[in-house]
Amino acid sequence: MIGDTDKVGLGLYNYPLIAFSLEAIVLFAGLWLYMRSTTGKTFMGKYGMYIFAIFLLLMNALTYWGPRMQSTQVIAIFNETFYLVTAAIAVWLDRKRSPKGQAHPVPATQMNTISTPVEVSQEV
Repeated sequence: MIGDTDKVGLGLYNYPLIAFSLEAIVLFAGLWLYMRSTTGKTFMGKYGMYIFAIFLLLMNALTYWGPRMQSTQVIAIFNETFYLVTAAIAVWLDRKRSPKGQAHPVPATQMNTISTPVEVSQEV
């Protein structure tokens, strides 16, 4: 962490292995839920999220055990850029998957947003 300012939390920043392990558990639990409720439409849809999760874990490991950046400006620019790039990759990968039970997502322009009851008359 940068500086000697007061820190708030569970104090896990003092125990990087425990913090990293808990973050990995949360990441893979979320990945498991996501993969369970969606299906891949392409190769990247099937395997891309796993590759992406491993990449995120490696980057997280670098923040704990990699070389320290000394400039707060460089850290700020890197963090914002990394966030934007990883968010864009996540959106791109998400578009390669569809909810389970739905082979192809229905475009928003084809969805009926107003449902009106239809009366059916039964003539005998």
